[in-house]
Amino acid sequence: MTQTVAVQRAVRRSDLPAPARLIVLTICGVADYRTGVVPADHAMSLTELAVATGLGRSTVARSLNLLEETRWLTRDRPDIAAARSEGARTAYTVHVGSPAAGLPGSPREGLVPERDHPDKGKSDIGQSQSGTTGSPAAGRIPITPTTTNKTPSSRPGQKPDDTVGAPPRLDVDRVCRHLADRIEGNGSKRPTITKGWRDAARLLIDRDGRTVEQIVRCIDWCQDDPFWRSNVLSMPKLREKYDQLRLAAQRDTGRTNSARTTGANRHVDQRSDNNPFRTGEAVATYASQTTGSTR
Repeated sequence: MTQTVAVQRAVRRSDLPAPARLIVLTICGVADYRTGVVPADHAMSLTELAVATGLGRSTVARSLNLLEETRWLTRDRPDIAAARSEGARTAYTVHVGSPAAGLPGSPREGLVPERDHPDKGKSDIGQSQSGTTGSPAAGRIPITPTTTNKTPSSRPGQKPDDTVGAPPRLDVDRVCRHLADRIEGNGSKRPTITKGWRDAARLLIDRDGRTVEQIVRCIDWCQDDPFWRSNVLSMPKLREKYDQLRLAAQRDTGRTNSARTTGANRHVDQRSDNNPFRTGEAVATYASQTTGSTR
């Protein structure tokens, strides 16, 4: 049995509070399945854990302390200087911990209260017209079960890939983090990767049909361009301007090829596909063209 699967099974059998369960299962989702170690390029900050789980930062912090005390995970924290200058993050490793050690004494202590409890503010629903309390269902409107396959949370016009609350995706996190790194590398303040960023990246991959490699090359091209680096400072803006960026990059590539025709070699790129964000061998060709090397 792999390490992360063993941890997940143990969590389901444990007495961990709901927030702590959600956090350790979220970390399992980005950890190496054999060792339980979260790779450095998938390390999640406190804020990112809060966004991924829907919990508050203070709840995440308390739950992480509990998980470490009860040996469900270990944390290797970077020193403050490295965190500030290099953006170093806490490294996590998940383990099969102690099922009950250090847990709250009350069965409900530490649980997150339900926001939409059916009886909240409706204490008089069960009363009859004479003021006496009737059956538990008295005064309530019966709900007729249906046999349709509608998703309860769906809205008219909503598409399956617009679902809110989907589990974290490594491909989405990779392109979001790459754009944030490049923006910070250009001297700007590092942007916060929000839900809007992740939604835009997910739609760019799933709905628009762009591969991770194409998006990464698009990010690199626009952040190297003096004009576009000041206009593309978020993932929603990158998705909005993607086709303009692709066409602008094609135009620059065409100019480079045209300039080469004035040389003695007069090499001209005759390929019908002149997309600078393509992958594989074509990416290497595009990289050699933009650096001025000859083929």
